[in-house]
Amino acid sequence: MAKNKRENLIVKYDSVSDSLLLIAKKGKEESFEEIAPGVSVEFDKKGNVLGFEILKASSHLKRSLPGLARKAKEFALAR
Repeated sequence: MAKNKRENLIVKYDSVSDSLLLIAKKGKEESFEEIAPGVSVEFDKKGNVLGFEILKASSHLKRSLPGLARKAKEFALAR
């Protein structure tokens, strides 16, 4: 089985623009692809994923957090 190298995820939030940046790997962004409205994946020159950018992050998170919290609670109770 191949071992995965675990890297630290850097999380940055800009309250002025309400954008959330999740940086998985340092590097120069060469391109990006919008995978959902306001959610983009950023790539380097070789096509490696550098991170994700979420625009209007507060509205995205308001919709997502209740479901995530519910799943976390279910998981904790099942253990």
